[in-house]
Amino acid sequence: MERVAIYVLLLFSLHIQKIYTAKIGIISDQQFLTEKNTLVSSARTFELGFFKPGSSGNGYLLGIWYKKISVKTVVRVAKRDRPLTVASSGVLKIVHPGSLVLMSNNSIMWSSNTTSSGNATAKLDDSGNLVVIDGHNKSILWQSFDYPTDTFLPGMKFGRDNLTGREWHLSSPKSSEDLAPGKYIVSVDTNGYPQIIIKDTNDSLRFRAGPWNGVGLSGALAFDQKNTLRYNMVISCWQRKFVLNINIICRT
Repeated sequence: MERVAIYVLLLFSLHIQKIYTAKIGIISDQQFLTEKNTLVSSARTFELGFFKPGSSGNGYLLGIWYKKISVKTVVRVAKRDRPLTVASSGVLKIVHPGSLVLMSNNSIMWSSNTTSSGNATAKLDDSGNLVVIDGHNKSILWQSFDYPTDTFLPGMKFGRDNLTGREWHLSSPKSSEDLAPGKYIVSVDTNGYPQIIIKDTNDSLRFRAGPWNGVGLSGALAFDQKNTLRYNMVISCWQRKFVLNINIICRT
């Protein structure tokens, strides 16, 4: 009888663990992301879920990390200045009229502020981009690539659109334990020919890579064919748009 009880308890524990690590493919108004599951891209390259940075007591955050790397490597964090006290209070879901929202104890912490003409869903692409898709025409209503945190991934934009005012830049975390925005900001200076600069929170210039010269950034080290970084600058005077795309190319 005792052996039967132990066996049943073991099966129950394994069942609980399976629920806790469940994987989902989309987020909708019927399927939520909680501490008990994660959102995984189709090729299992990236994973979205709640996590605790390091061994800190700063709480839990919602982030995206590489799925196949054993050491958790986080590439994006949502509301990194407002961690959750307990992971069980956090929910990511779609609400009417088509917004992706992060909630804690039934209060909205963040919203994509989007409107859908159909049943909107959210999915994680294999590029690491979290997108909200209109259920009617399949258009992208919102994407995380437009709001980078501290990591630049292939396919992201880096620069400024002076027509719309949208800017893509990176900001350092305070530490490995506290991922709130830190002291340094990496951006593209569009006064004249664009160049990458690093400033601190006091607006003091710490680094500049030199203006774009048609081939690369004039003050940066030149790349040879053995390197995996390639620049692609887009400058449109008509639209007053300055965007620096850094493409990461894989070589065999």
